[in-house]
Amino acid sequence: MGRIVSRQLLLVLLFMVVPAMAQESEPDVHRWYHRQKGGKDAVIARMRIEANSLLDIEPMAVTNGLAMAIRDALKPAAITFEPSASWTWQHANKVLPGRPDSRAVLWYGANGFATIWNTHEGLGQIVYMVQGNVGLGTPLNPPLSKSVGDPIALNNILIGSELTISSLYWQQAVANDKVRLRVGKMQFSSFFDINTVAYDSFSDFMSQNFNQSVADPLPNYSFGANIELDIDTDIMFRAGVANTANTASTGNSTGFEGLSPEHLFAIAELDLTAYPTIGGKDRVGHYRFIVWHNGIASDTGNASGWGGLFNFDQEITENMSIFARIGGGDSAVTPATFSVSGGVGIDRPFGLKYHNTGIAIEYSAMSRLGRPVKGNRYMAEWYWRTHLTHSLHIGPVVQYIMDDDLGLGDSLIVGVRATWTH
Repeated sequence: MGRIVSRQLLLVLLFMVVPAMAQESEPDVHRWYHRQKGGKDAVIARMRIEANSLLDIEPMAVTNGLAMAIRDALKPAAITFEPSASWTWQHANKVLPGRPDSRAVLWYGANGFATIWNTHEGLGQIVYMVQGNVGLGTPLNPPLSKSVGDPIALNNILIGSELTISSLYWQQAVANDKVRLRVGKMQFSSFFDINTVAYDSFSDFMSQNFNQSVADPLPNYSFGANIELDIDTDIMFRAGVANTANTASTGNSTGFEGLSPEHLFAIAELDLTAYPTIGGKDRVGHYRFIVWHNGIASDTGNASGWGGLFNFDQEITENMSIFARIGGGDSAVTPATFSVSGGVGIDRPFGLKYHNTGIAIEYSAMSRLGRPVKGNRYMAEWYWRTHLTHSLHIGPVVQYIMDDDLGLGDSLIVGVRATWTH
């Protein structure tokens, strides 16, 4: 692992030196196209996080000062630096036989981009994300999701590695920023099946089951390419292809492992923005139509199949939005042949200024991909998030799983999430 990390760190250092010689001005905020875990782009895109906080004190002042010093040092070279960290604890009251019932983990990371060129017509950037986590009082692996038979993550903040360069790709905008091209090692959930209510494991639903559809097998930290096109002001088209052979990787890889024509995930998405009148006011909503094809290596050889998904979020009031996803796919290439989820996100619940909360439910018809038996599974999640200080947020996360077909029965998972961003 050390050799892989060392090679990746050398690549990042090399990429940081080149833009330092080529670009002297930082790009505008609106040109932050990629969406990274804990990044300021999620805050800007959702516009759901209060600038103020419950307390005027700042216990993270030293850490914030260090982050600012690094950011200021990199700014003349047009390199952005967005550090973040999270501590999470979860305990399940019922697990599969022989499995652990608790996890306490510290996640840490930083993301940003280095601008090579920046004009009115477009720009060129190198995007990076470095992240890792370490168990605090409990082992890091196996993840708690394995204890309750969930083929994806109960805690989507975490990764499997202690330290890795999870994303490193080239991003280029052309045609007055209306076309964005990306190629390199990336996570496809940063671009596809996103949602303003249920997407960001840092600030809303923590389970991957609500950050994307279980029936949408997006590759993790693999080599790929995608394009994003602004057809009109409120119409966007995305398409991409990525390696699936190392999709279960911890991220500590090059992303090329096992790459072949039989091991590719392809996806296309049409993203429409609408403004229906609700309660006498025009409310913003996003409606996404997705089709995908997945090719993977299976126990009996190569497998391939198709799937599709509808995903929307809609503002209902000034502080409330709803969301839903419904989709399905071939049982040989996706964890769920059918899945539907939905819920609500609320800012300032009960008039509490520095809080936000959300609740969601899900039903999935599970395949045998990622678990031993097929069957019906139900899940729910509730979170509460308090903006304790400008950079420190904390709150409970409660999840509930009902899975009789797996032999689990009912399991209640209680947890705490604390996040730091600057």
